[in-house]
Amino acid sequence: MLDPAASPEIVLIGAAHLDRRGKIDGNTVLGASNPGQFSEMPGGAALNVASVLAAMEVRTRLLGIVGEDTSGTSVAQCATARGIEVHLQRNADHATASYTSVLASSGDLIIALADMAIYEQFDPSPACNELSKHQPGGWVLTDANLPTSALEAICATGKAHRAAMTVSVAKAPRLMPVLHRVNVLFTNRAEAAALCGTSDENDMDRIGQCLTQLGTARAVISNGPRDIAVLEDGKLTFHANQPVTDIVDVTGAGDALTAGCLYGLMHGHGLADSLAHGQRAASAVLQVEGPWHETLSAKFAAQLAYERTQSRHAPAMGS
Repeated sequence: MLDPAASPEIVLIGAAHLDRRGKIDGNTVLGASNPGQFSEMPGGAALNVASVLAAMEVRTRLLGIVGEDTSGTSVAQCATARGIEVHLQRNADHATASYTSVLASSGDLIIALADMAIYEQFDPSPACNELSKHQPGGWVLTDANLPTSALEAICATGKAHRAAMTVSVAKAPRLMPVLHRVNVLFTNRAEAAALCGTSDENDMDRIGQCLTQLGTARAVISNGPRDIAVLEDGKLTFHANQPVTDIVDVTGAGDALTAGCLYGLMHGHGLADSLAHGQRAASAVLQVEGPWHETLSAKFAAQLAYERTQSRHAPAMGS
């Protein structure tokens, strides 16, 4: 059960950038001009996870890097408005990172372009200093947008529980040297396959064995709307995903799944049980445009109030 008195805290280190999203109005015609609309808002794996956790009343601190430009200022201001404590390095030599996606009218991703060279300039020293003072029972999440050298420095510092996200097929292998230091990995089948150097993302037995050999203690491996695999103690279990029929946009759903799972873990749940929180968070994000919407805070507040009422009225163990 959730502990209403608990005040969990997490440090999130990684991507905070500008998300540009285009959505096609009708049928997709490849190689041609398609009518549609473009929108933009702050996003990035670490920021998206931090935003959902903040809406779920978790104290969050975000560390990352942005440019000395209006986009960087916008990202910082937006994160602060969402209730996140922001510590972003500013770099005058690179523009704030951006992620541009084009979606079908169904909300499914067609193609995306990541302009993220600035993350290679991230200085891990301030983050390591922060983590050295972090409480042993706290949590830290890093994402694979950071270079391997930064990931290694961060994962070798402090005694907090560590989580990591693979982010993309191209960046997943960056986490290989630090998996033995990570308490829980969040990935999907394609990214896990890339991490393991296999082209068959459906060979879950091989992927599970590989991740275990690489030192992965626990992992959540999503598969779009299909079953979610959980790796614990070298064993894989598969859990049915909750169907969502009114999908508006898939952007940020994986980040929300990570946030919800972390919420459960931070409140003392096991990894498999934490999936319920992750699935609810992902479902909420799937029903709005983009990875965040103002209504999410109210939605999560109502959800948490209900859960706390249930925990107060739950019968004691053994009664």
